[in-house]
Amino acid sequence: MRGAGDERAGSCYFEGLVLSAFARIRATVTQLMRMSPVERRKAVLELIRFGSVGGSTAAMYFGLVWLVAKLFPSFDWWVIVTITSAPPLVTAYVLHRSFTFKSQTQHKTSGPRFLAVQLIANVLNSLAIWLGVDLAHLPFIPVQLAAIALQVLFTYTTQKLFVFA
Repeated sequence: MRGAGDERAGSCYFEGLVLSAFARIRATVTQLMRMSPVERRKAVLELIRFGSVGGSTAAMYFGLVWLVAKLFPSFDWWVIVTITSAPPLVTAYVLHRSFTFKSQTQHKTSGPRFLAVQLIANVLNSLAIWLGVDLAHLPFIPVQLAAIALQVLFTYTTQKLFVFA
């Protein structure tokens, strides 16, 4: 049985994560402002490419979930999301490697790193939901939005500095 102290501890930890994410965003904006106009333009375009790939692969995922659910209504949801997660994942890898980061890193290096980053990002998302919703009893939607923001910051940074560097 959880006590009130457990809920407050989870809430404080989650608030700390959110504040840390906003501090990183602020630091990034500050860093962008210190760049030369050419460097700033390059960085902003990279962020736009990253967001475009993420948005398009998310749309692909939800479209595939809808299609498979309509075509195979007897399938359990876990089967549907397992089947439909592979095409967007492969698409995201190819587009981030070639379009977002214009990387020449070999697939044998960047492929496993990309999968590891995606796995860790999903664990972080689940952890944020657990802390925010289950422990701190905060509403799901704001917690999920904050978790997505953390996930995006994590995946962008690790893909730029580790996966495709």
